[in-house]
Amino acid sequence: MLKTVGTELYIKWRDEVFKVGEITELATNGDEVQPRETTCLGDKDKTYQAGVRDLGTIDLTVDFSAEGAHKKLLQAYHSGESIEAFIGLGDGEGEPLFIDGDVVAQRSGFYQKGFISVDGWEFDDESFISLTLSIQKQGHTTETIKTDAFYVLGTGAADEVLGDGDAELFAGYEQ
Repeated sequence: MLKTVGTELYIKWRDEVFKVGEITELATNGDEVQPRETTCLGDKDKTYQAGVRDLGTIDLTVDFSAEGAHKKLLQAYHSGESIEAFIGLGDGEGEPLFIDGDVVAQRSGFYQKGFISVDGWEFDDESFISLTLSIQKQGHTTETIKTDAFYVLGTGAADEVLGDGDAELFAGYEQ
């Protein structure tokens, strides 16, 4: 059974990945399909089809454990730019590897692209600094599988940079 202990938030913004902290509350809202009425004038009963989907938000409360993360999140919020978020569950540890819209990590988790639509700071006496934020989804949430190990194979070119389009990713998934 997987517990919530050790669940952490990582953000990739402007090609930088940083740990925000431990998640203390998490809720997903939305992801609803609005009904579209298709009833004809002569019908006795209303009929419907699936309409537009509202992807909704992910609402989180995070206790900061990384220095500088609060400044980066505030900058990302004010910029309105897209971020990539990884919610790493407590069945592993470590920072995820973001590669071309995919995430590989030595822990299970959830990947979401979106933008920060709400941020609210809380400073309580004798407590962690926490932030309640909402990420407006810009696509469907993807579940990631914990990997035992992963290897990045390059082309062998000198001074090759990971993510330059030539590297390949291979991951060994836990059964």
